[in-house]
Amino acid sequence: VNGPERLRPFKLGWFHLGADVARSVPTKGLPATADDVLDTLAHRPAFLMVGTIEPRKGQLQTLAAFERLWSEGVDVNLVMVGKHGWNVDLLVEMLHNHAERNRRLFWLDGVSDEYLEKIYAASDCLIAASEGEGFGLPLIEAAQHK
Repeated sequence: VNGPERLRPFKLGWFHLGADVARSVPTKGLPATADDVLDTLAHRPAFLMVGTIEPRKGQLQTLAAFERLWSEGVDVNLVMVGKHGWNVDLLVEMLHNHAERNRRLFWLDGVSDEYLEKIYAASDCLIAASEGEGFGLPLIEAAQHK
């Protein structure tokens, strides 16, 4: 009602996000380390982030928060699933060289849909720390795994 006059109407739309992996053509395959990772996730609360590693996804701030939790004796896992994105070389170096790497910190790059489904099922909570996006597919996928 109070918006600016437009030469053409501004159309807004929406659509339901699809997250039915079984009805798509899911990628298959598990790495040799999958059983060990899933077993580790089962032994302490696991917090999951899904998405390309990039500045706007909030992974650096989340890692800093978990470093604080670990330093205070909180025994939890942080799992990041996503490929190496842009402008994150420092974060990627931190992930590769972190003292908690493959112990309580996991960065899983290039996982199959089959493996991602198992990671969701083994996780207790999804972290959607994005600084510049809206409602995303990982929220739908996580909800399917309760």
